[in-house]
Amino acid sequence: MKIDVDYLKLILDKFIKSETQYINTQVFNSLLSDEYIEKFSFHWDILLDKNLILFSNGNLAKFIKRDSQGNITINHQIVRLNDFGYKFYEALEEKEFLNKIKSNFKNISMDTLFKIANEFLENKVMDF
Repeated sequence: MKIDVDYLKLILDKFIKSETQYINTQVFNSLLSDEYIEKFSFHWDILLDKNLILFSNGNLAKFIKRDSQGNITINHQIVRLNDFGYKFYEALEEKEFLNKIKSNFKNISMDTLFKIANEFLENKVMDF
């Protein structure tokens, strides 16, 4: 499955638009239908791979579980976006960044996406 940066932004939007630091994962219910669970799970897991989303106790916010037969269980939890998540979102908010990613990188990894996002933000600060 390919990383969809617009979809990553859609997930992170829920945190940014919240009036509180912690949100209940039920806000993602519209993205968790049988039709979309694989896409959501994939993108959520790659955000977790980078430690961007945490439970209130500081552990990674893994709320979707699969058993050995592939059956999915969703256990809604209270989660938060950490500072690195906000920084990553800051880059995703920039149209220039998104356009460059979409036009120059068709199969980008999360590591590369993070590196480019950090460089993009650093260059913006240096230009300031």
